[in-house]
Amino acid sequence: MNFKDLYPLLNPSTIAVVGASSNPLKVGGRPLTALRDSGFAGTIVPVNAHRPEVQGLPTVPTLSAYDGQIDLAIVAAPFLFLLSPDYVPAPITLVALVLSVANAYRYRTTISLTGLGAAIVGRIPGTVAGGALLLWVDVRYLSLWLGLSVLIAVAVSLLPVRIAPTTPRMLVAGFLSGFMGTSTAIGGPPLALLLQHEQANLIRANLSAFFIVSCLLSLLVQGYTGYLSWHHLTLTLPLIPAMLLGYWLATRYVERIANHHIRVAALCICSLSGIGAIALYWTS
Repeated sequence: MNFKDLYPLLNPSTIAVVGASSNPLKVGGRPLTALRDSGFAGTIVPVNAHRPEVQGLPTVPTLSAYDGQIDLAIVAAPFLFLLSPDYVPAPITLVALVLSVANAYRYRTTISLTGLGAAIVGRIPGTVAGGALLLWVDVRYLSLWLGLSVLIAVAVSLLPVRIAPTTPRMLVAGFLSGFMGTSTAIGGPPLALLLQHEQANLIRANLSAFFIVSCLLSLLVQGYTGYLSWHHLTLTLPLIPAMLLGYWLATRYVERIANHHIRVAALCICSLSGIGAIALYWTS
């Protein structure tokens, strides 16, 4: 092997980012931001089948659609996206919707419509606020602030004081979930922290019902923008049986998990989310 063959890899003139995103905080957005901030003088080729441009750069739907030589490709996309870009986002959202419906139906007797309704109402303006804030605030500082907020919330939850999920608090949790989910893709912790002391079935039921509404809102937007069609529905159908099989296996063991273990898992996930947001501040 001639070491000259490695020159394009070590000193590329054209770099493709598969799964490029307009959000600089997401996995597909960070490579684009890093390349541009570092002063890369070559050509950047964002690969995104759903957008004509990303972060001001024209996109191509696939690598093969680029009319030129690509020296290096950065893959920042889910596995299904690599099989076909059409799997993202509508088919994945549809699978998540079916899973949430199945889980919500299983635990339907423990769904709290009062608190859940407040969380849903709060999520709508939270989503709008999160999107608007991205236009006005440096995303690095926003990520740092949100990460610290999550870790503070985890610390508060470890105190002997128990925070009951009242209607006003569910409203605030829904708002923060929409705000954080839109601005940093970390939207689960607010609601999970508020429900952590509840019975396991109550947590599963209300989070599933909340995700049903979230998925429906996303599908409405995807349908309006042309990302949800009959083609996407046909792609989704083969995924449903596999998901249902996994769900069936999970239901056979879920009752063996104690509430304490679920609370610990929720706190760990929230902590990792907060640390991840802070890490984005230092790495972006």
